Amino acid sequence: MAKNIRELEVDDVLFQEGEAADCAYIIESGKLEISTRSEGEKVVICSLGEGDIVGEMGIIDKEPRTATAVALAQTRLTRVTQSQLTDRISGADTIVKLLIKILLDRYRSGLGKVKGDPGDRSPDVVAEYIHQGIDKIRLEGELRDALDTKKQLRVFYQPIIDLQSRKIAGFEALTRWIHPKRGFISPGLFISLAEETDLIVPVGLYVFEQACKDIVKFQKTASARKYPAPLFISINISGRQVADPSFLPRAAEIAQDCGLDKALIKLEITESFAVNLGAASEWINKAHELGFKVSLDDFGTGFSSLETLYRLDLDNAKIDQAFMLELQGNPRNRQLTRDIVAMVKGLGLEVVVEGVEDQSQLEFISALDCHYAQGYLIGKSIPANEVREMLNHPPDLGQPYG
Repeated sequence: MAKNIRELEVDDVLFQEGEAADCAYIIESGKLEISTRSEGEKVVICSLGEGDIVGEMGIIDKEPRTATAVALAQTRLTRVTQSQLTDRISGADTIVKLLIKILLDRYRSGLGKVKGDPGDRSPDVVAEYIHQGIDKIRLEGELRDALDTKKQLRVFYQPIIDLQSRKIAGFEALTRWIHPKRGFISPGLFISLAEETDLIVPVGLYVFEQACKDIVKFQKTASARKYPAPLFISINISGRQVADPSFLPRAAEIAQDCGLDKALIKLEITESFAVNLGAASEWINKAHELGFKVSLDDFGTGFSSLETLYRLDLDNAKIDQAFMLELQGNPRNRQLTRDIVAMVKGLGLEVVVEGVEDQSQLEFISALDCHYAQGYLIGKSIPANEVREMLNHPPDLGQPYG
């Protein structure tokens, strides 16, 4: 049984009034009776069922349990840790924090009335703001279990071609979560969930290690097929990983253990991280000292600026796929793309273009002497066991430009 799951039989006590509170629970199935004691008598406050959350108040304000929870039927619960709630509250807007405080005060006040008058049993022990995040918290618990087993988290690879040779030059590592019941979980959902918590650091290290192991295997296949250069691997790095001082040294150890040249590893950072130029510059310099390359992802949108490229010692910049989407029939966008590529190249950075989906886009960026391209025309992201086949039978992308 997953460590985040707890199962109760009828009359089993989940927790008792007065106990120290270190977690809450989401009721997956079954039913609980919530009661307190007033003047020595048991007072039933309410019963809770599937989808409800119980025990959250004690771990929000670190007070002892204010009620007792007993199973009325066979009950299955998902454990919610204190950090899962308090981390979110500590990072909340001031108004949200005030709302939570008001809800807590009302709850405590209502419970006091119950203890004073056994006939008044109206208070609802489940704060309404918790209900809105139940599914998200449940999913977070399932992601923790997935990380523990490593069987559900998979690393997929999207090919990147060298535009001069039109051959595969490397891959971008992309995380996929294949849930045993929900199937594929949207990366946008679970990656953002991981980034909100401490999960992104272990998830990121797992992906990094798996990608390093796999690229070594891919290189052996590519070498046998006489590819012109060793394959590189691009790995996305989150803001929390950047903030973790142990990440870069640990990543260097993993690469060394895998026998992988760190110069073939491109750490992709986002433009939002690069907004703090001082911290970004310091981190990039440390990555370079350890032998890694650093790439700026999705350049041309969001927070990007000329200062970002000018002040940071980057190795490559990825041109956002939005430019490819509006390339056809938009002369202004075509000219803007030309100017951005020329600027990036002029600063000595390699140019990677994302979102290449048709041959005309490929020829356009080839004419601009971009270095690399990726997108559905070159290949979608695929699991590791399909990469060898792709390397043995690469996509036919026409003759090299010029």
